[in-house]
Amino acid sequence: MADPIKHAKAAAKAEAHLYVWAAVVALLEGSTSPDRDRAAVKQVDRVVAIAKKEQQRLLAKYDSEMACITKETTNG
Repeated sequence: MADPIKHAKAAAKAEAHLYVWAAVVALLEGSTSPDRDRAAVKQVDRVVAIAKKEQQRLLAKYDSEMACITKETTNG
């Protein structure tokens, strides 16, 4: 049986990174975005796409770690 603490730490780390990427997306999509209506739109959109893809990866990791915690604590 794997260590639930290990999974809890991994889940917490993934959740923290999710918040960071959400802040990046909010800043770039919001009115505070640098140069949003000029030449950098393409680059800003690219970074937003990268951030959203990373969010999806982290969400899957978070869900996986939480599922391991649930499985280990309910079966043990």
